Amino acid sequence: MLVLLDGSKLAEVVFTYARELAGRLNLDLDLLNVCNQNQTDQTPMCQGYIDHMAEILRLQSEEIRVKAGAKPGEKGIVVRGKVIRQMKS
Repeated sequence: MLVLLDGSKLAEVVFTYARELAGRLNLDLDLLNVCNQNQTDQTPMCQGYIDHMAEILRLQSEEIRVKAGAKPGEKGIVVRGKVIRQMKS
């Protein structure tokens, strides 16, 4: 499942739904943040934010997955975070 983020609290509202769906349906999550050309100096900070949120979502989704009846040893949920820069137009 692809989750688009911009670092705002409003965008983070989707976390509740993303972790629930990922946990119950055993879906991997991809978090994506797109920086514009003026934000390239902030890319490391954005990547840190995405990595931190990816780990939190992975842990929360795994808790839901176990509560939903996942068996020990089954493949866990993978959560990846990526920051990309917008191309010049």
